[in-house]
Amino acid sequence: LNVFGDYGFILAVSMTFSIIIDMGTNQIIMREIARNRNLTQEIFSAGLILKAFFSIVCFSLIVITIHLTSDSQELIYSAYICALAIVVFMMGDIFDDIFKAYEKMEYSAYLKIIEETTYILGIIVVVFFDFGLNGVFLALLFTYMVRIGFGFATVSKKFFSPRIRLDMPTIKWIFKDVKLSQPTIFS
Repeated sequence: LNVFGDYGFILAVSMTFSIIIDMGTNQIIMREIARNRNLTQEIFSAGLILKAFFSIVCFSLIVITIHLTSDSQELIYSAYICALAIVVFMMGDIFDDIFKAYEKMEYSAYLKIIEETTYILGIIVVVFFDFGLNGVFLALLFTYMVRIGFGFATVSKKFFSPRIRLDMPTIKWIFKDVKLSQPTIFS
């Protein structure tokens, strides 16, 4: 309980900057795949590349903020783990977007159940073995890695084989929509 303030601070900083990773891409990906399922692979690839770019920006801002505000090594390491967990979570949202675009909400529900169950089990392990603040964020990171693994496996088996291709026209098209959606993001 004595590190609860550190936990809250790390989460507040990480969640504040996490909006950068999405920037409206989730809604745009869902909308465009729902409109034209023949372009799913291209939209998936472009969305993932944009999210990767935004993730680098987000992670960098979290690292800079933590280093400017704290010199505690444990807090800094925990913030790195949390930032990485947030990045993995937001990258994994692309699979949930596909489930929603294809109107297969049962897979979204499975994804959420697996995520919550894994996190609860992870926290039980952290508490039982007293892994501390780093352990809490490692449980979060592990949970989101399981989530992205389940999403990838499900999309691969039920929808299409996800591949990353550098398709600049599609990336520019999605990015243009992201830029146009910024006023609604910040309102």
